[in-house]
Amino acid sequence: RERAREREREREMGESGVKGAKEKAPAGSSAVYVPAVDGMRGIGVLLVMGYHLGWTFLTAAWINISFFFIISGVLVTRLTVRVLERKGRVDVPTFWSRRAARLLPAAFVCTTGITVWLLLRRLGVLDDPFDERELGYARGDLLCAVGYCENFHLISRGDDYFSQFQKPSPVRHFWSLAIEEQYYVVWPVLFFLWTSILFPVMISGDKQVEDPERGAAPGANVNQGRLRFALSALLFGELLVITASYLSARITYETVSPTAAYLSTWSRCQEFALGGLAFLLFRLHPFWWPCLEGTPPRPLSTAERCVLEFGPFFVLSCLFSSVLPFSFSGLMDYYFGWRKVVVFFTIGGSIVATMVQSACKPIPSWAVFTRFLSFSPLVTAGIISYSAYLWHWPIIMWVKGVDTGNEFAVNVVDGADNELGGNNLQEERHQFFQTTSVIQDALIITGTLSLSLASTYLMERPIQVYCSSQRPRNVILACAAASVVLAVAILLVTMPQAEDDTKGDHNELAELTGEVTGLKIALDNMREDFEGRMALMRLRQDALEQLIEH
Repeated sequence: RERAREREREREMGESGVKGAKEKAPAGSSAVYVPAVDGMRGIGVLLVMGYHLGWTFLTAAWINISFFFIISGVLVTRLTVRVLERKGRVDVPTFWSRRAARLLPAAFVCTTGITVWLLLRRLGVLDDPFDERELGYARGDLLCAVGYCENFHLISRGDDYFSQFQKPSPVRHFWSLAIEEQYYVVWPVLFFLWTSILFPVMISGDKQVEDPERGAAPGANVNQGRLRFALSALLFGELLVITASYLSARITYETVSPTAAYLSTWSRCQEFALGGLAFLLFRLHPFWWPCLEGTPPRPLSTAERCVLEFGPFFVLSCLFSSVLPFSFSGLMDYYFGWRKVVVFFTIGGSIVATMVQSACKPIPSWAVFTRFLSFSPLVTAGIISYSAYLWHWPIIMWVKGVDTGNEFAVNVVDGADNELGGNNLQEERHQFFQTTSVIQDALIITGTLSLSLASTYLMERPIQVYCSSQRPRNVILACAAASVVLAVAILLVTMPQAEDDTKGDHNELAELTGEVTGLKIALDNMREDFEGRMALMRLRQDALEQLIEH
């Protein structure tokens, strides 16, 4: 039955005329593949790359990182709910192993390349001069990148993210990957506890309820009433997470710093939860849930299609709103205010609506926004968006010759300017990047996308296929062992040169010894001169006494 449904989906995707739509869903999942979601990712990563290249018209592109978190919240909640429906429980080790096989290989290769780059600079192979002051920063950044805790490392070090162009690091962009990986570690555990202990959906001895399209897997006694109640309770739990995360973000923003509020995991939980909340609302609806799976109970009307088409329109409007001339202070007030929660929830709902519009074939010819997001180049950019995000920042630093120890005097956030750097931010970015030509930026983007294509299809996909046939425990242990090996290599590369430092100490000691010897000789001469003067004074005193007696 699963193979028959897969062949039917491939046939429908082929008839839709969308290249790249034949991309299969993740292994082990029968979810309908939605190319429009990858189109959103492609646009988002291109805007982030342009922002990091110093394109001054992208004043608010740093907000687009939140789109990736919302999309992750939607897709991961969808995956875990489907597994819960089919098996009656969430297999946490399997979830972790699949996420590790998807994310860690490319991240490890990127971190290894950066480590080799630093090693070549230390050995003098590259013309780029190496500053020994970078060792401490590079060691901490690379180790925290491997351990996926770069966001907390930046917070503890007191870095100002919004002045990131003052003290750049080749792995600074790993902060967002760290937050996402932390979410992937915690979310399945909470989901398992919620649906297995607090609100169990499996019951022994009860007859299995099986649906031809969405039924449980063989051997799983899933009570549909309990499942719906558990998902409703989970929806309430998502609301609690959103409330707590919003309050913690606001408190951190006002009492600690904007950077701590922007980089902390507890402040970002609301974005994942908003995506999950939007999906659960569709999942609990008796009509839209089959539509999301590509099996609508009846053909959608034109009015329903128009309502769904608002989803991709709203997503595109928010993505391209980064070109508008927002003031930095206004963006900060919005980003840490209640309006962000409303807008991001609407974005989550729009993403799910776009998924429904794409899943229900055929897509109307007038649905221009959905078809635009399903455009083959954008879909391809979305498929390789993870690798592109990994590689674009180190490539920018390598091509533009950025010194990680370089500092500028402008402080964007904590400065005294009431405008909070609206213009200062652009001046600082321009001063930092020193963009030489449009051709250079085009070459950087082309090289990044080419490297990302090779990484995705020649390394990441084969590794995922291989790991899908292995036991989850073995995959997790292999990734942990690779992390340890890479951490040891980083420590060896960034270790201070003990031998050279010892030679320097010996030279300094020799210089000090010579100075002490010269000082001793000078003191001896002074002592002899002093003794001679004392002897002359005694002679004069004797002569004076004899003269007085005479």
